Amino acid sequence: AGEAKVPADLFDAFLENCLDNARRRGGASIGMKAALSVAGGVAVLRFENAGEPVPAAVARTLFSEPVPAEKGGGLGIGLYQVARLAAQSGYAIDLEANEPGRVVFRLQPA
Repeated sequence: AGEAKVPADLFDAFLENCLDNARRRGGASIGMKAALSVAGGVAVLRFENAGEPVPAAVARTLFSEPVPAEKGGGLGIGLYQVARLAAQSGYAIDLEANEPGRVVFRLQPA
């Protein structure tokens, strides 16, 4: 536990995008959870969904270029835009886990 100052707009955009993508990829009943951890003044936000993994070809460029919506199953341009916002704020997004039933996106200081 602890305290950390975070860019609220970035954290909001990250969560909104993750929620939208999970709903598009897995439907309204897909399991989702978000967790914020703070240690030493550093905040890390994770978003996990119980859906299908991101295809390997898409995962390789997910945060570095827009993904055609039909190829990414709803991932589209959102994560690319949020990743750019993260970089401008000194943060980075990665795909911490990518397996059936456990897909975890992580937002943390770069």
